[in-house]
Amino acid sequence: MKKVLWTVIALVLAPISALALGMSSTNYLIEWDSINAGGDDVSSSTNFQIRDTLGQFVSGDGQSTNFQLRAGYRVGETQEPFLSIDNGTQENSTETTWTSFSSSTNQVDVGNPTVFTVDNYIGLVENKGFGQFLVFGKITGIAGSTITVDKWDGDTNLLSGSPAGGNDFAYKANGNVAALGVQAPGQESTSFTLTSIATNAQNGYTVTVGTDGDLRSGSSTIRNAADGTVTAGNEEYGGEVVGSSATGTGMDFALTTSTRDIQLGSAHASDERTGLIYKLSIDVSTPTGNFSHNVQYRLTANF
Repeated sequence: MKKVLWTVIALVLAPISALALGMSSTNYLIEWDSINAGGDDVSSSTNFQIRDTLGQFVSGDGQSTNFQLRAGYRVGETQEPFLSIDNGTQENSTETTWTSFSSSTNQVDVGNPTVFTVDNYIGLVENKGFGQFLVFGKITGIAGSTITVDKWDGDTNLLSGSPAGGNDFAYKANGNVAALGVQAPGQESTSFTLTSIATNAQNGYTVTVGTDGDLRSGSSTIRNAADGTVTAGNEEYGGEVVGSSATGTGMDFALTTSTRDIQLGSAHASDERTGLIYKLSIDVSTPTGNFSHNVQYRLTANF
């Protein structure tokens, strides 16, 4: 499977502040002075651009039930719009066990920390299979076997503090191919992709997922989930989404050329994440072959 990624990078510069100082000469003394005007509409150099104002002492956002206030001299200027989607897929080669998990400290202890890197994503799976729990975060620190992330998302209220399923793994999640492996009838095969969204779109965003066709090998195809559940022992393929901004949770859905909403936001977003779990089962009638298709994730602003 292959992801398609649209990304726009935004650069934010810090404002310049002004100092109020006393000034004097041989015959005169100004004990207090204040700079209440100045700045330049747009200043720029080869690599940077800044819009600055001196003397803007009361600025910021305020709101009540029915009104919103945006105070400040330059409030009428709108930041350049941006949309950013970052996603990463389970890397099977990094599979390792995990021994303890904490949603309060944003930490996990893993069997082999050397496969992980700061600023990469990590995903934890408990009881791997069609009923698995999944959490994910971005790594901010590694100390011995303890990995710290910026935040956990996904099934954070369901994952156990200690592994309970007997089939519990941690994965680096920065890949772009969801490899479901060699299949056998009755086997529950899974993989996952996470998305992270950032945007300044006032009404938020929508993430959809679709494919370039059925999961296929030549003229042979895998049947898509049709009843809301991928069941072991039946030939079925589908997905499930988890996370605080996921939409349509609690059921398995078909992954087809018809696009489907999987993640929604109603306001500005910074690193809002959702996980999509791919699920595959075959039966004895499924033909032999290397089955694949392309999965496309698309991010759009809400207007």
